[in-house]
Amino acid sequence: MTRRRVHDPRARCRARTIGAGRLGLVVVVVGLIAAACVGAGSAGGDAPPAAPTDSGGDAPPAASTDSGGDAPPAAPTDSGGDDRADLAELPRGAVGEPEPASLGEHLQNAEGFRAVSVGLGHACGLRVDGAITCWGEYYRQVDVPFGAFGAVSAGGGHSCGLRAGGTVTCWGYGDDGQLDALGGAFGAVSAGGDHSCGVRVDGTVTCWGNNDDGQADAPSGAFGAVSAGWEHSCGLRASGTVTCWGNNDDGQADAPGGAFGAVSAGGDHSCGVRAEGTVTCWGWNDFGQADAPGGTFDVVSAGGAHSCGLRAGGTVTCWGWNDDGRTEAPAGTFRAVSAGPSDSCGLRVDGTVTCWGPFYDAVAEAPGGAFDAVTTGEDYWCGLRTDATLTCWGYDGEGGHWDFGKADAPGGAFGAVSTGGIHACALRIDGTAACWGTGRGTDAPGGSFDALSVGTPYSCGLRASGTVTCWGDSLIGRTDAPGGTFSAISANTTHACGLRSDGTVTCWGNSHIGQTDPPTGTFSAISAAERYACGLRSDGTVTCWGNNDDSQTDAPGGTFSAISAGRYHACALGADGTVTCWGLHGDDAADPPEEPFTAVTTGTHETCAVRADKELQCWMRLPHGVHAAARTS
Repeated sequence: MTRRRVHDPRARCRARTIGAGRLGLVVVVVGLIAAACVGAGSAGGDAPPAAPTDSGGDAPPAASTDSGGDAPPAAPTDSGGDDRADLAELPRGAVGEPEPASLGEHLQNAEGFRAVSVGLGHACGLRVDGAITCWGEYYRQVDVPFGAFGAVSAGGGHSCGLRAGGTVTCWGYGDDGQLDALGGAFGAVSAGGDHSCGVRVDGTVTCWGNNDDGQADAPSGAFGAVSAGWEHSCGLRASGTVTCWGNNDDGQADAPGGAFGAVSAGGDHSCGVRAEGTVTCWGWNDFGQADAPGGTFDVVSAGGAHSCGLRAGGTVTCWGWNDDGRTEAPAGTFRAVSAGPSDSCGLRVDGTVTCWGPFYDAVAEAPGGAFDAVTTGEDYWCGLRTDATLTCWGYDGEGGHWDFGKADAPGGAFGAVSTGGIHACALRIDGTAACWGTGRGTDAPGGSFDALSVGTPYSCGLRASGTVTCWGDSLIGRTDAPGGTFSAISANTTHACGLRSDGTVTCWGNSHIGQTDPPTGTFSAISAAERYACGLRSDGTVTCWGNNDDSQTDAPGGTFSAISAGRYHACALGADGTVTCWGLHGDDAADPPEEPFTAVTTGTHETCAVRADKELQCWMRLPHGVHAAARTS
């Protein structure tokens, strides 16, 4: 086993702070939580897809596995680049927008949170109703399973939750077995870099996942808490002493003697709250992250190159490397704090979450609240809420000639919404069309419509009489809607298709690869993509035609109730609510969660769906520079 060390102090800190956060002390009754978020060195070997860098230069060092094997997804360097989106921006359930200067005052809705944990490029919160909400993503860590939980821990490329019945469920990146939670009942769980640990109800500790440095070899005996670090773990024994195991290159596993009330394993350092309330840290200390301040604390959280503690009075104090304000904890009183590899979040006494730090390339998840429909555009999304208002979020190309305004949804009540490349349109309650963004496709004609479909850069509307009207760029005949009556329309970049009243399909526009040559037969729904189209036949089966470079026209067998064709992949909704996707699988957009949904929409590199509980869930790879911060009107 060879491990490459980074010797330059600042580079070393950057390498080590690209680590994974986790919940250091997690108990079923979650009130005060010690979260341990860790740093990482660099290693050889093949790594899974890494998040893009901020600068377009050399890729940042990947998180170390110490084995030369596969590493979890590496975070971008904190080089001060401009392409960043706040980890603190609008997780599901948030309302309003964060203050840019503060990098993240969340205004959560009334349901609130009971706990928060910061991981690698993402954070998770435990709501008061037992549901878990995660935001920010590098490797689908935000795809939280359904159900009620009693605790949550955000790790490197994965997260774990303790269900109400005591079983553990993990999700996200799992190539090292860190998701393979063992059976039985647990009282606490902690997600590490690429391993996880839990305290069973009998007090013994069990770990699973990567064990190259012995970080999963938990010692025998009874413990009251466990904290999984990047390459080491620490446990608080029933006697109050701390025992650590795993990598000890910087002394992070050399726990001092004495009695403790809490422990947190970080990247290459660890911290504990002693019985009298003072904090002691040990291990790597190049930036003062192990130099705990005086005074008494209830909770401590060891991060990458910084640490944070919750004082007895509820204020938060952080110490160590302060690049990008990672030790500048906001004022006010808190109930919990979690220090991530570079960022930190605190749970305020009113149940809201506040985060601080650089938040590099952490992509915000879909906005919270109840939705009836969602639609995917070119690197942005719009959702129709149950109260008939619109919310759009995503890349708006702000500044210069890229300032399309396509995510700036208008106010008012709507019955439907459709997104395109550089503009979007929605159908108001009175049947008139409202469009926003850039281009002639926003010049909607007067009169009322029953349906709208936005292409690039044109739009089509279905009148109450069944006729189709299109407007915008008329290149390649895409606005030349044929005569006759239709029941549905679908417009995309090169062509549009309409479902006639007799169930047959007619398409118009560019047909150089057969995308306007639909098969015969009757259909109940259609969806036009950039160079192909799919139709849902009357018997529930799916047929696709046109370009098949990425197998996007190879529709699977079975029966479905709805269909959506994206640029490189398509998805269909089964009668039981499960989503099936086909086409290009390299971006995770064609790999849906195994959960029930009521609606689905596909885009370029992303898929979004409305869950049975009316909340949105998206899975995707966002292009570099895309900021998916929700915008509400």
